[in-house]
Amino acid sequence: MFGVKASTYDQALFKAFKEGIESSPNIHVVAEAEGLYTREGGLAAMQDVLSAHDDINVLVAADQEAAGAEGAIKAAGEADQVKIIGFGGTKQAVEAVKAGRWFGDSVQVPINEAELGIKGVIDAIRSGKTTGYVDPVVAAKAPDNGIITKENAAEFTPQFEG
Repeated sequence: MFGVKASTYDQALFKAFKEGIESSPNIHVVAEAEGLYTREGGLAAMQDVLSAHDDINVLVAADQEAAGAEGAIKAAGEADQVKIIGFGGTKQAVEAVKAGRWFGDSVQVPINEAELGIKGVIDAIRSGKTTGYVDPVVAAKAPDNGIITKENAAEFTPQFEG
């Protein structure tokens, strides 16, 4: 599910997603939807997808959209068939993964991103040299390179509500 399909960011995410599934011939994108990064948008988009396709097994969406889509999936009686994979690492998503309602999530760590960015700027001003790239997910000590599963969800502290 796209947040905003026309955005460069979402196009890059979708391109990376498609490249990631290329080596798995049993994975097929059967629908694309736009949830506008909101629960309401995710709900409406998923209702449309479910009414047009009865072969949905996995939903991949931003956490906010996935939370809305979960309601449509449950209302359609598809909670056992459709696995939800979110991205964002929000508190609600990590709790859904812990509870087994969602299959997984990938994290974003905005506090670490901001801290590392500000520190890098200050260090560059003081020294006149750039510090180079620092992976914020590694800095946050997120388990399994930021991939949250039921087995490791308790090891990650979300940095925003979502």
